[in-house]
Amino acid sequence: MNTHFSLEKHIEEISSNVFIKSGKDTFSFEKFYEAINHFSFFLKKSGVKKGDLILINDISAKSLPSILFSIWLNQAIAFPVNPKFPTKQIENIIKKSRAKFYISEKTIHDETIRIKHIKSTDIYETASDTKSQEILLDLENPATIILTSGSSGEPKYAVHSLANHFSNAQAVNQYFNISIKDNWLLALPVFHVAGLAIILRAFLAGATLSIPAPDESLSHALKSYKPSHISLVPTQLSWLLENEKDIEILKQCKVIFLGGSAIPQSLISKSLKYGLNLFTSYGLTEMSSTVAIKQIKDGHTGGATVLPIHDIKIGDENEILLKGKCLFSGYWANGKIENKLNDKNWFSSKDLGRLDKMNRLTVLGRKDNMFISGGENIFPEEIEKYILQMEGIDQAIVVPVENKTFGFRPIAFINPYSKEIIENIKARLSKKLPSFKIPDVFHPWPKNFKNEFKTIRGHFIKLAANL
Repeated sequence: MNTHFSLEKHIEEISSNVFIKSGKDTFSFEKFYEAINHFSFFLKKSGVKKGDLILINDISAKSLPSILFSIWLNQAIAFPVNPKFPTKQIENIIKKSRAKFYISEKTIHDETIRIKHIKSTDIYETASDTKSQEILLDLENPATIILTSGSSGEPKYAVHSLANHFSNAQAVNQYFNISIKDNWLLALPVFHVAGLAIILRAFLAGATLSIPAPDESLSHALKSYKPSHISLVPTQLSWLLENEKDIEILKQCKVIFLGGSAIPQSLISKSLKYGLNLFTSYGLTEMSSTVAIKQIKDGHTGGATVLPIHDIKIGDENEILLKGKCLFSGYWANGKIENKLNDKNWFSSKDLGRLDKMNRLTVLGRKDNMFISGGENIFPEEIEKYILQMEGIDQAIVVPVENKTFGFRPIAFINPYSKEIIENIKARLSKKLPSFKIPDVFHPWPKNFKNEFKTIRGHFIKLAANL
């Protein structure tokens, strides 16, 4: 890949094609190019310089792609964060990251924070006297900071270049053979790497990016945009399969791309029953999103196809090790990038897995989720896998609780919950696992638990400790 990318040349042959659909609005690639030019000029005039960190919070999704590209044109670093974060948490992130600019309609209350606040409305309303010019993106500079999911502790600040992001997006596009005729619905949050990847896949393929309007439900968006491709987490797909009209539209999708958490067998069976084109993925923030893809078919067995752009091997204790063009630059800490690779430049994923003779990957669980019970290693994902393979089980998570005799013991949260279901689960697990791996107690899935992009295991560990 070259070190620079010409937006003008990329857009030249597709300028009149629709890039963004959102509500009643449509934007061609040409209009997108003009918006980047305008926003870039505004940011430069506001004092943005190479290497500046710009926090982005709570701006309209349809405006985000052009703001991102205008930040990158100025060789600055875009840092999108969850708009649901409370102000105090945003302020802590600003302090920790040492961000210099803040694009948001929300106000910072901490007067000790020195940061230039830019309202997104100011960008739109300020006239630009610049003429369109060739825009070159530097692919090697730090371009984004994405918070890791934090499923095993405090989120880290992963730094990527555009070369990382573009390489991953192009690899996925090649796998699915994405073309200018396709339409990818953005149903995942852009402050996660999976959501950002969708924007870049559509852009690089010259395809249409459909973005739900504010307050537009996923079901309504599906009907409005009729996408050829859609990325979802299992909970979202489960919701859509409750509506016959949604099912009919999903049947027409070329690709339904699932990720984010373990997929219940009941959801797989239901999807196959309707003939959906279902694909699952293994990915991580540090590899710029997708690492391996698997198409789910009847009697599906075997591992996922590793995208050829990645180098992968299984290290000590079955840990998945990764490197390649998509590998991130490191973690942002104290205003600089810290490299987190081993002495041979492999990234330790802390995920456990195995590769078959065809280099297909099966993920077994998380190394740092493992706990010891009576001297035996217990991997929660192994137990969860067997529970979720049972028909009718929608959600399951296994966590450790302290035990005076064994150190820790596994307990489980499940949905749905009944005495009969618990007995059936125990009977199944007794045929698949040694007795010390069978959870001592089963609890109902908490009613007030919010379904986020990923189930945060730490929430359940705290909940279990207080039961």
